[in-house]
Amino acid sequence: MSTEIITDLNSLCSNCGFYDNYSVVNNGYGCTHKETREYEYINARGKCLQHEDYVLAESFTKRNIRCSKRLAKKFLKKARLLKGDERRKAIEQTGYKFYGKCFSFSCPISYEVSFDSISHYENAKEYDYIESEEEMPWGFGDDLMALEKTEADKLGITY
Repeated sequence: MSTEIITDLNSLCSNCGFYDNYSVVNNGYGCTHKETREYEYINARGKCLQHEDYVLAESFTKRNIRCSKRLAKKFLKKARLLKGDERRKAIEQTGYKFYGKCFSFSCPISYEVSFDSISHYENAKEYDYIESEEEMPWGFGDDLMALEKTEADKLGITY
């Protein structure tokens, strides 16, 4: 038996410290975890950031002045080289705020469960009623998620 358990997205969200139900993105399914793979940057007027590199490059000019093509390429290259927290801080300095999205496929602390792998989890007996791929629960909040048993205990998720 595995040391992993199955839960659904709604149960995970109700106990997760990174879940943000006041988020302006993803119908209130927000995530404040820095490693979430789905996110948006939104400014105070509600406008979504489309091209991160261009906004960063423009911020490097310091005064939003027009520059030559050579200088513009230099700033774009510098923007593309920024990674992780450094990139995030630079974007937030331009007036955009990070909003993570809570999805089963982009969660940094758990992952989606497929029909083929259900029997490998510790609480698999609870999901015996699922006999085919078509019977897998899906939809907003119903997706099955797997996470380490110790992590589930930390979060207070019952299994």
